[in-house]
Amino acid sequence: MNYRDPRYADLEQLVRRLRPRLFAMYGLDACTEREIFGWGMEFTHDADALLYLPSDSLTYYTESAETAVERYGRIGDFEIAWL
Repeated sequence: MNYRDPRYADLEQLVRRLRPRLFAMYGLDACTEREIFGWGMEFTHDADALLYLPSDSLTYYTESAETAVERYGRIGDFEIAWL
């Protein structure tokens, strides 16, 4: 911790308070039966979420973890696990 500037203590409190909720999304493509899974962060203070799908090298930006699952729900059955 940088003790020379008192703003660092305030910044530390801020980043802890605004930390994202971590989640995983997983499921099966109904047509191909391919497993699809990824990990994400939901930023509740901004109503934003990022989801990374390693098998597709894809990063998906959306409003929430639930929105990501709804989008992928069009191709199969998907779930969220809060980590």
